[in-house]
Amino acid sequence: MRRFSADYLEETRRGMWAERGALDALELGSRERILDVGCGTG
Repeated sequence: MRRFSADYLEETRRGMWAERGALDALELGSRERILDVGCGTG
């Protein structure tokens, strides 16, 4: 299993939220359910 440091995950998460436009094609606002598999630090 791969292990990621808390710093790595925090930086990756910051980058994901900076590029939210990439999610537009998913039309998340019109979805009934969304599964967030996440990658938390704890």
